[in-house]
Amino acid sequence: MAMELKNHQPPRRLAARLRVAKNERHDIENSQDLSLLIEALYLKLLEDQLLAPFFGNKLYIFQRLPTLAAYWERILWGTGWYRRHTMNIHRELAKREPFKQEHFDRWLEHFSTTVDELFVGETADKIKVSAIRIAGHMHKGFGV
Repeated sequence: MAMELKNHQPPRRLAARLRVAKNERHDIENSQDLSLLIEALYLKLLEDQLLAPFFGNKLYIFQRLPTLAAYWERILWGTGWYRRHTMNIHRELAKREPFKQEHFDRWLEHFSTTVDELFVGETADKIKVSAIRIAGHMHKGFGV
């Protein structure tokens, strides 16, 4: 997925999809909904001065969005092709800058807010609960 990133602004097509989603909120129903959620979330994370340093190359992050959407598809519905262990990826990030409680709190805040801006329903609630659980596991795993 090649995306042009100027000051982290979403491409026009994504901006239009976000406007529609915010006006026509529904439950998370498919991989396209997950992709929209992940794209919107990472736009916020890349603008956040506390969290952006963890993401390094912004274009690389946007190329990884399909992988992140596949991860959440596996979490929500047990489908999708994602099979890696996420702690290994985050251990590499933590080598550059150790995780702190404020990082987990801010990430969860962005995650929940983004879900609530775009979606409403049982699956939307489920993904927020899953995010809290996953952040808790990572929190423990990193001894924060």
